[in-house]
Amino acid sequence: MKPTLKICGEDDRLTERLNLDGFDAKQVKGGIIVDLPVDEEEINTYKLPEVGDLKHLLLIDVAERGGGEVTESQGCAEIICGPNGEALRPYYIPKRGDLANGVHAHFAYPKVVVIEATGGKVKITSVQVVKNVDKQPYVAKVNIKELWHGEPDFRPTLYDKFLKAIEAACDKSNCPACTEPHFIRSMTEERSA
Repeated sequence: MKPTLKICGEDDRLTERLNLDGFDAKQVKGGIIVDLPVDEEEINTYKLPEVGDLKHLLLIDVAERGGGEVTESQGCAEIICGPNGEALRPYYIPKRGDLANGVHAHFAYPKVVVIEATGGKVKITSVQVVKNVDKQPYVAKVNIKELWHGEPDFRPTLYDKFLKAIEAACDKSNCPACTEPHFIRSMTEERSA
């Protein structure tokens, strides 16, 4: 997982300046995506470029991954969902290469929840990227907070909103040589919502 900065609007000169300033900036349709370098001063912090008044958004880039092992009873899996347990729409789904128990969907949102399933146990972790304006130059901080871990059937009712994501993580951890996402929101679902 890594933080990225999305700047609205395509701008060749800004992209070039950001790359010269040591950032990895790529122009995409409608904007610029900037991979943020690690700030060595503090754990989970990343340097932010100066973008002035340009409209921008901090995102956390995460992936659904994993699957079951063919020779063992259970593998491991990571499912990504929204803060209320909702399925999210990935920006990229790999279709080629060795996908067995690998990365199956990429997501970029300001705040996500990661559901990890291994050996019949589940861990629910909240991940959010925020701007720390107290430091100069500005830095982005990734806040990671474990919400709960244990056996899925004995989760506190507070986490019932994650039930579908928990079930998907458990299914994925038992899916031998898994090659596809188990918990994503499709474009068809978005149009009907």
